[in-house]
Amino acid sequence: MSLLSLTAHWIDASFNLVNVVLHANEFRGSHTAEHVKEVIEEMLKGWQIQTERMHTCIRSVVHVVLRDNTSNMRKAMDEMGMRSLGCVAHTLHLIVHEGLLSQRSVNDTLVIARKIVGHFKHSPLAYSCLEDIQTELKMPTKRLQQDVQVRWNSTLYMLQSLLEQKRPLSVYAGEHSLPSTLTANQWMLAEKTATVLAPFDEVTKSVSAETATCADVISAITVLKRVLSREDESDAGIKTMKSTLLEAVNRRFSHVETEPLYYIATLVDPRYKDRYFASAANLKSAKASLLETVEKVCRVISEPASPTPRARPAEASNKLGSMFDEILEESEVETRCATSSSVVTEVHSYFSEQTIPSFLMAQQTTVGRRYLRAFVSGFFVAVPVTVTVLDRFAYVARVEGASMQPFFNPEGGSKSDIVLLNRWSVRKYQVKRGDIVSIVSPKNPQQKIIKRVIGLEGDFIRTLGYKNKYVRVPDGHFWIEGDHYGHSLDSNSFGPVSVGLLHGRASHIIWPPSRWQQIKPSLPPNRGPLDTTEEEG
Repeated sequence: MSLLSLTAHWIDASFNLVNVVLHANEFRGSHTAEHVKEVIEEMLKGWQIQTERMHTCIRSVVHVVLRDNTSNMRKAMDEMGMRSLGCVAHTLHLIVHEGLLSQRSVNDTLVIARKIVGHFKHSPLAYSCLEDIQTELKMPTKRLQQDVQVRWNSTLYMLQSLLEQKRPLSVYAGEHSLPSTLTANQWMLAEKTATVLAPFDEVTKSVSAETATCADVISAITVLKRVLSREDESDAGIKTMKSTLLEAVNRRFSHVETEPLYYIATLVDPRYKDRYFASAANLKSAKASLLETVEKVCRVISEPASPTPRARPAEASNKLGSMFDEILEESEVETRCATSSSVVTEVHSYFSEQTIPSFLMAQQTTVGRRYLRAFVSGFFVAVPVTVTVLDRFAYVARVEGASMQPFFNPEGGSKSDIVLLNRWSVRKYQVKRGDIVSIVSPKNPQQKIIKRVIGLEGDFIRTLGYKNKYVRVPDGHFWIEGDHYGHSLDSNSFGPVSVGLLHGRASHIIWPPSRWQQIKPSLPPNRGPLDTTEEEG
């Protein structure tokens, strides 16, 4: 039985991603493009989503349709005048299928692996014997994974389950009969194949996630290419497969950097920006297209009347992952401005800033929503500096609690200081010893805490009650403490803090009026980094 479904995705007024299944029915008749078009138009009509046949351009309602990669679906979307994108996960499936078939020795290994798994799948007695062996070897009792032809990653899971159960399977083969067994060379090929396919599995899961967007595609493909292009001594026996995978990725995803739906989404995503484009020419063209689009929208919006600035309320490691970091470190950011337009200046300023770490976006999704909202509002209301100042430059916050007494809240709970937190000054994650900073709490990503910087990366710190008496602050971290010892949850509790959690630097106390002052870096008595000779003594 064939099914055809229709799911709607949109972003609500609070910048939350929403999705709803609108339609799911049996698809009867021939699967021609014309018939597919008729059925989809009927679905849209039922939900009062108008098409060109109803004298309204559907593109005014539907931004893009995500479809499978079959030619009939592509043709149906083209005839309906709708922009569409193919399924990235399905394309990855086709790429891996090509790679596995390209190397005969790998394909032979997979055939034997399927026979071994099939033997246990069809014999409860055999599985019972295998589980007894696992227990005798003091290993968890786990079942082998069977691969499915329409899901490439099931092949990876099958290989991983066999490798994990190599010892029990060897014991079983010595006591019982198997339809076939893997040689030592084939076990090695299975391990190497699983290693090469693991990044594909990570990308497949990433683009298939509920929160995945078009912005994730260009960066993922660039990273895959980088992984596959790296030559290693362990590639012996799988070089043909690896080169075939790389060629297939280049061929099947050759269009992603020239497709506006992909490159615009990537450029405006603060995790990626312009850092992951493999082609300099494609990047230049994509940036020009973004600037043209932004300026065009700004001109349209600004024609009726001059916009009024809007007030904003006061605020509140795997192989693939390391490759993302490597590409970011190699990126050279273009900082020159093409024109004197404030919008263009803001776009180039946006690209010149560091990307927001992905883990921080994942831990605190409101940061990403607020950043995106500020970015879009700033560009498309044509008052970029005014609108985005609270999110990108500074904001005010109330200091609660006693952890920073007596510097903050010297009168206790009766009055709370209100401070100005400068975000622009920490945009490159640079602080000084003695700075008072706001960070995302390592214990609760929904909460921000304010503490004083005691040590920077490479400093040796004499701790106050931490599990180690002395600590060397790791690279990319700093040591923070509250001024009120014994009443503060800080690095003495949770250790060095990643600079990625840095949110702002307190520059002024602005309320109450009697407390107004500029905040300068200073360290409490007897606190600060030790020199190495003192630490060693």
